[in-house]
Formats: sequence, C-alpha cells, structure tokens
Amino acid sequence: MGHTKPRVLVIGGGPAGMECARVAAMRGEEVHLYEKQDRLGGRLNIADQTFGKQEIRNVVDYLSLQMDKQGVNVVLNTEVTPELVDELAPDTVVVAVEGVPRIPDIPGIDKPHVVLADDVLRHTVDVGEKVVVIGGELVACEVAELLVEKGKNVTLCDIPAGGGQLAASMEITAKMGYNKLMAERGITLPLIANIRFKEITDQAVTVIHPDGREQSVEADTVVIAAGYLPNDSLAKALKGKTWDPPYVIGDCVQSGRIFGAIHDGARVGRTL
Repeated sequence: MGHTKPRVLVIGGGPAGMECARVAAMRGEEVHLYEKQDRLGGRLNIADQTFGKQEIRNVVDYLSLQMDKQGVNVVLNTEVTPELVDELAPDTVVVAVEGVPRIPDIPGIDKPHVVLADDVLRHTVDVGEKVVVIGGELVACEVAELLVEKGKNVTLCDIPAGGGQLAASMEITAKMGYNKLMAERGITLPLIANIRFKEITDQAVTVIHPDGREQSVEADTVVIAAGYLPNDSLAKALKGKTWDPPYVIGDCVQSGRIFGAIHDGARVGRTL
C-alpha cells in the first residue's frame, strides 16, 4: 500500500482526532487522518448503544462529514506504527488514539468469563444471566443498563469516590437527566459500594465490606468497566524523531468526556 506524504498526520479517528483534523484543514493545512478501525468515531461508536445516547450518533455523523467537506484524507483499517510514521515522514504528528481499559488487580480477573465493557457494548461477547459489573461510573452504568434491558440480572460492584453513588463524577445536570430517564423506564441498578475485591471465582465475585464481612455475588459473567487509562505508548515511541514532541490529545492524555475531547482537538488544530 502506498502512502502520500502528509503535512499534518492525525493518528486516531475519534472525536479529538476528527475535530483536530477539521480545524487544521479549515486553516489551510494538508491533513491526513489514519484510523485502525473500519469507520470513524472511535469509542463514540459504542457510546451510542444505550437509551438516550442517540444524539452521539449525530456527533459522529457531523464530524465524519466534515472530513470529506474539509478535504481531509482519511485512511481506515490502518494501525499506525512508528515505522509507518517514518515512511510517511509528516511535518507534524498528532496522536489521538483511544485510551485503554483499566484492569483492576483482582485474583481471577483473567478467567474466561471475565469480559470488557467495550466488548459487551460492541455485542462481540456472550453474556450469561447473572452478571457482575466491576465499576460504578458512567460506562459501568451504561453496560448495566443495556444488560438489564436484555433481561439480565445485574449487580454493580465498585469503590466509587462519590459516597456510594452511581456515576459519581458525572456532571450534575447530565446526571439528573440520566437518572430521570432511568426512573421513567423503571430501571434500577443495584450497587454494592465501598468494598474491596477478594477474588473472582468461576461462579461468583467475592467482596469484602468495610466491617470485614465477606459477600459472594453470583456471576455467570463478570464485566470490567473500571474506566480507562491514557494510551501514550505510540507517543512515547515517537520521541526523538524530527517531529518530537508529537502533539498528544484526547484519551492519550486523559480519558474523559466527549466534549472535552472535541475541545482538546480544536485547541491543537488551531496551533498547527
């Protein structure tokens, strides 16, 4: 496969990468955007799976349309490596790849019935009838919501920072709207909070309460929804190159919310 030398290379087709490419192209830059998946959108393509999130699809559609409108050269199904960057020899590199799931250090976390939240939302894994979701923030709630809608028996287990509240870090007005939607649909998400995880067995998740009491929560499937970590491995691998340091935005820096990623992309797009 041949590649054309780009003036600006944006790596990652999520909201941060697309907005950066859009703004830079509007300012007259020649921009090439590479995405390893077969479509643009990044994690937004799974964030719109739950009720009330259909507007996220509008964000993906708008930014995707802007890539064509602003003349951004989009290359899909291509994972960018340091070697490919050497081959492309761009003048400027922007790394905007997705964050990576945070995997808690729990004995048994590597058992075959333990799956990732992203895979549940992508419908690429089978889920049993009794499900424990490890996590209590928004992604965990979205996974639990989706599974409850399918008739699964779901329990969330987490040590949230918000005093036992679901989605504790969610902005207050958004949380109020989310809770209202859940109440209207009659969905309750059981949460076991302020606990430590002892182990994951073949049939259950064993947790320890603050008073030392152990509780075994039955689970055919355990879903890890414990948040995401910054994915800075590619940026680190590009250190020392002629474009060092590369611009690093979105989940590479801090896994966050959609509009924060878009703002990050616009900020860097204006500086290129």
